[in-house]
Amino acid sequence: DADLIFKVIDYDRVGANELIGCVGIGAHFDGINYDHWYQMLEHPRVPITESYNLRETIPIITCSSPRTTHKIITPNNI
Repeated sequence: DADLIFKVIDYDRVGANELIGCVGIGAHFDGINYDHWYQMLEHPRVPITESYNLRETIPIITCSSPRTTHKIITPNNI
């Protein structure tokens, strides 16, 4: 299984780049982030759309546990 993590960054040529937010979808997420992923896998080549709010951190379930243990991934360690 795979996951996709999107980071939205305000790129500055001078100074620091600022993280606006991030979102992830895939097998190791909960809720709509998980459901959307499997809808796309079940219907290849069919557009499956979903709206997401950007977050400061991404709650993700660790690969070693069967959807029970949560690990918080911050934008800095993605």
